[in-house]
Amino acid sequence: MFFYRKIDEDLRRIDLSHFNKLLSMAKIEPIADYLSEIITLDTPNSMSELRARMAQQSIALKTIQEHISPFSWSGDRAERFEPIDFLTGYWEVFSYSIQSSGSGVFRSLEKVSDKIKITQAKIFLITGMAGQGKTNFICDLIENQFRAFEVPTIFIPARSLNDYPGPNRILSYIKNNRFAPDVPSIQDLFTLLNDVAEECQKPFVIAIDGINEVGDLDGFVAELRIFLEALCQYDFVKIILTCRNEFFDHKFAGVFEPQFSDHLYRVKDLRSKMSDNNKSRLLSAYLSHFQIKVSFPDMQRSSWKTISSYCGFL
Repeated sequence: MFFYRKIDEDLRRIDLSHFNKLLSMAKIEPIADYLSEIITLDTPNSMSELRARMAQQSIALKTIQEHISPFSWSGDRAERFEPIDFLTGYWEVFSYSIQSSGSGVFRSLEKVSDKIKITQAKIFLITGMAGQGKTNFICDLIENQFRAFEVPTIFIPARSLNDYPGPNRILSYIKNNRFAPDVPSIQDLFTLLNDVAEECQKPFVIAIDGINEVGDLDGFVAELRIFLEALCQYDFVKIILTCRNEFFDHKFAGVFEPQFSDHLYRVKDLRSKMSDNNKSRLLSAYLSHFQIKVSFPDMQRSSWKTISSYCGFL
């Protein structure tokens, strides 16, 4: 519900009038502007209305992108606009300006479409090398974001799943830890969680940290695929997973793609998504948590890469 406002704000910044003016000067039919229609949609009052709203926006954005693609350097090369007859001269004069403007609009539309895709994703996958902060990130997300906004969450350290036999380790863990002790099946579990989500109008999140730490990887891969198949059938249940790169590439890559590609958002490198301020806070929290007393010469001027290398982060 927070992010749809950000999406609307981004849409308001996109202006097709200059691009269409250039097309008119080149005697080319202007692009239909659907942006005003999808910005002024009714304010959603529920998750169902929000999903429908974003689906409508996504369709409209895709239509505009398809029309702009032939005039954009970022679009499909096979679709590039080719003038005919009397348009050739006009195109020679205005082509650079049109393609420059079209490329900017196309990239802006693409960024908004990506944001909508992220909000609609049901599977969030974080992969990276060992010691890159995946566990710290997911714990911080749950503690300082989900708890603060009362987002219902079940957190599962994957190594704890080793205490339960397959093929229903995840369900057994949830039942044993009294999250839902009486549910007989995965479908019943997701029905319950989806009902809870609708009642509080917030998605129900399952977080599993370190899926590579399950001993029986072959058995768990099959179990995880079935678990995700069931989860994707429910509108308001989402899952966050973390995994080390080498295990993901070797064991888990086939689980997520292409079967769940439409539901998946993957972050391959957390640090690439972090600002310098985020990284400095992460380092300070790390040193504080492990009670490490260390001083750096001229700390303010030391680069993140230098300090983190010194601490063994890289």
